[in-house]
Parts: sequence; structure tokens; C-alpha cells
Amino acid sequence: MLTYKKTMFKNLIFLLVIFCSSYEGYADNKQNFLLIRGENNDIYSINLKDNSISDIFKTPISKKYKGKIYHAVADNINKKLYYTLSVNGYSLDNRSYLFIFNYKDKKTSKVEVKNNDLKHITISKDAKTLYISTDHGRVLVFDTITMTFKNEIFDFYEPKKTVLSPDGEKIYVIWYKEIGVYNTKDLSLIKLIELYEKPKDFALSNDGMKLYVSYDYGSSIDKIDTVNYEVDEEIDLHRTTNNIRLSKDQRKLFIKNYGGISILNLNTNKEDSYIDTGSLDGDMAVFSNLIYVKNYDCSCIKIIDTDKNIVLGETTRIPGISDIYGDPILSISN
Repeated sequence: MLTYKKTMFKNLIFLLVIFCSSYEGYADNKQNFLLIRGENNDIYSINLKDNSISDIFKTPISKKYKGKIYHAVADNINKKLYYTLSVNGYSLDNRSYLFIFNYKDKKTSKVEVKNNDLKHITISKDAKTLYISTDHGRVLVFDTITMTFKNEIFDFYEPKKTVLSPDGEKIYVIWYKEIGVYNTKDLSLIKLIELYEKPKDFALSNDGMKLYVSYDYGSSIDKIDTVNYEVDEEIDLHRTTNNIRLSKDQRKLFIKNYGGISILNLNTNKEDSYIDTGSLDGDMAVFSNLIYVKNYDCSCIKIIDTDKNIVLGETTRIPGISDIYGDPILSISN
């Protein structure tokens, strides 16, 4: 587990957390890495077995390319990292890059994309396909075998996030005040789910039957039945809702707002507890029974125990801290 304030994180003042995820236990022959984005977009890692810090994933792309790493995912089959670098923002002639780091040979390659600012990445279970949202109304489909963009989903509005169904046959895309459901074989539209407000985040259950949606300026969570694609229930929390994550056992929904974390019991649809953490900003990640979330007041990461419903600790101050994502960690077999 992570070492808290005044221990390991004292060496991470300039590092930014970029992504982590659920705990599967540590086999003796495996190393599990929590990846972090550091100053100048360098990528470092924390070995979660012994908490040692390493630069084995270090890729100093900032020396050649201006911009920032927006999102990253791990390919645990082929031991690769994929991450997007946003360069020129919203300009019409902007360039953006998809970088690929191969852990086996420690080499980095890139694919340049023009007129599309690459953002959020979703990776298929077989690691053969990436779905990458952009600022220009598209979700690009990238073939990791041929290393080419092969297709796209297009809509007028900017997509924010995508998630694949457990069987990989459908992909859900957040658009403006709607969620598009598409067939991954031919990218045909299956259903457009209309929402009452602009969605902030969503989480799909492990069985793919329920989709939970939060809103930018709402105080409720919608539970959508993915069989008939209708809102099955509206759960009013009487609090501002923001980013959401499901617990590993699927019994709880963790809901971030600007002052803490609500823990929603999905059996009763009632708030079991509320953990006051101070001003929160950005996304959060769930790791075993722990939540990692950026705190605006201390410019650090708060670590929350969801079994005891307490704040366990926090990292030391991290100047310029960016965001945190709930994506897979990278597991390497010795």
C-alpha cells in the first residue's frame, strides 16, 4: 500500500498522479505499478509491492513536444502504455499525439493526429482496439495491431468519456445531454439516451445491466437500465454530484462532490455515510477499499478508507497537481 505523509511521498513533490485502479492482490511473480505524471510530463512509477519509486516508464516527451499528457491506459497483455498528448488545444490546425511505451524494449513510438485533440482513452479487453475521444465531435478507433486509426464515431457535440460493455459488443459515449450506445463491430448507433442535463460522469456495472450517471450541476444520480435504455430510478442525494466510481463488490457507489465523498448503498439507494475531506477537485481512483482523490486545499492526494469511512492520510503538497484517473494499473510478471 502507499506510504503516507512524511514517508514515501516526501520524494514526490513535483509528481502528478495519472492513473490507478482496483487491487487484485500481489502474486510473488508480479509487480504492480501505480503510474504517475511528473514535472515536464515525465512518467514515473511506484512499485506497489515495496513502494519503491522508479523511472522505468520515463518518457521525456516534453523536450520535443509542448502540451500535456491528458490520459493514459495500460495494456497488461502486451505490456504497453498508451497515453494522449494534447498540443494546441482548440485551434483548428491542432496536432495531437498518441504515444506508445513498450515495457519490453523500453522504447516509445508515437502516432500524430491532425485536427483532432486527443483526450480520454478506453482500451478493449483484448487490447487490440483503443477508443479515443476528441475535442471535435469524434471518437476515434485505433487498431493497436496495425498502429493505425481505422474508423470513427461522429456527433456534433464534444464527447467526454467512453466505456465498453463487459462483453465488448457495445460502447457508451457521453455527449451533450445524451449518451450514445454504439455497436463496436460496425459503430452503428443502437440507442441515444436523452438526459435532462449535461452528464459529468458515468459508471457501468460489471454485469453491464446498470449504468449510473452523474451531472455537472445536479444533485442526483440516474440509474439506467441497459436492456431498455431508460432511466430506471433517480436517486436524490441532496448534494452536488460529480465524479463517480463503483466499489469492487458493486454494492456501493462512491460519489465525489466539492467537499467530500458520499457512499451510496446500492441495495437501499440511500447514503450510508458522507466523508468530509475539504475542497476536492478533479477525478478519483478506487484501489481495493481505498479512494485516492485530489484535494484543492492542500494541493495533495487524500487517501480514504471506505470500510471505516475515514480519511487515512494524505500525500505531501504537490505543486501544480493535475488530475487522477481510475484506469488499470500496469502489472509486470518477473
